[in-house]
Amino acid sequence: MTSLEPPLIAGVLLSPWILSSVTFVSWVVLLSLIKRVVFVWIRRRVAARPELIWGNAFLDALSPALLIFIWTSGIAILARMMPLTRRWGVEVTVGLDAAVVIALIIFFDRWAPALMEWLAGRSPAVKAEYSLIRGITRTVIIALGALMLLDTIGISITPLLASLGVGSVAVALALQDTLANLFAGIYIAADKPIAPGDFVRLETGQEGYMVRLGWRSSHIRMVPEGAVVVPNQKLATSVLTNFSLPNGEIVNSIDFGVAANGDLERVETVTLEVAREVTRTIEGGALQSEPSVRFQGFAGPNVKLTVALWSRTDAAAIRHEFIKRLRSRYEREGIILA
Repeated sequence: MTSLEPPLIAGVLLSPWILSSVTFVSWVVLLSLIKRVVFVWIRRRVAARPELIWGNAFLDALSPALLIFIWTSGIAILARMMPLTRRWGVEVTVGLDAAVVIALIIFFDRWAPALMEWLAGRSPAVKAEYSLIRGITRTVIIALGALMLLDTIGISITPLLASLGVGSVAVALALQDTLANLFAGIYIAADKPIAPGDFVRLETGQEGYMVRLGWRSSHIRMVPEGAVVVPNQKLATSVLTNFSLPNGEIVNSIDFGVAANGDLERVETVTLEVAREVTRTIEGGALQSEPSVRFQGFAGPNVKLTVALWSRTDAAAIRHEFIKRLRSRYEREGIILA
C-alpha cells in the first residue's frame, strides 16, 4: 500500500479539476492585483493634471467591466483545461460571450453619462438639456446592448427589429413636429449661429437677449421685459440678426433729428462726446469700440441722423442713459431736437 501512495497523491494533484481550479484562482488574483496597481498609478497621474479630470470617470466606468473581463477570461481558461462534454463546452462559450456583452453595456452605460456631464460643463446647449440627452443616450445603449445579448444567446432578433421598425415609423409620424424641433436644436448647437447671452433680433422685429437655447425651443428675453419662446424649427429657418457677432459687442442704433439750420459740425462733436462719456462710464459699455454719428438725410426743416453705441451687456441701459444725457447736453448747447 505504501508503494502506491505517491502515485495516488501525484494523480490527485495533477487532476484536471484541481489543476484548472488552481490556474483559475491564480489567474483571477494576479490580473486583479495588476488592475489595482495600474489603476492607482493612472489615478495619481490624472490627479496631477487637472485637464484630465474626466479620466477618473473613465476609470470608474472601466473598473467593473474590466473585472468581468478578468473573470470571463479565467473561466475560459478553466473550461479549456477541464474535461467538459461538447454540450457543456458550447453552453460555457455562450455564457462567456453574454458576459462580455454585459461588460460592454455596463461600461458604456456608466461612461456615457459621465461624458455628457463633462460636455455639459463646456456647452450651454448640452447643459440646458442634460437630462434629455442622458435619458436618450442610456436608452439607446441599453436597447442596443439588449439586442446584442439576445443575439448572443441564440434568440433571433429579426422579428423584433421588424416590429421596432414599424413602431418607429408610427412614432416618427406622431412626433413629427417634436422631432423637427429636436433636429433643429442639434443643428443650432452644432453650427452655433447664436449662443446664450447674445442680443438678437427676429425677422418679426422682436429683439432681446437669448437666455436659453434648448433642444425643442429657445427663450429670448425681450427688452424691456417679457420673454418669447421660439420653436427651434422656426428659429433655424428664419432670418436672424445677431448683434453680438463677431466680437460679442452689441450695437445700439438710435435715430432722431435736429434742426437743419444749426451747426452740424457742432452737433456731431457734442453727440460723440456724450456717446463716449456714456460708453466709458456706464457699466456694460464697450470701451474698445468707438461710437459713430451718421447724418442720413433731410426731412423738411430737419436733418435725420443715426448714433451707434456699443455695449457688452444691458444695451437698454446704455441707450436709456445716452438719451437722457444727450437731451440735457443739447439744451445747454442750444441744439434743437426735431
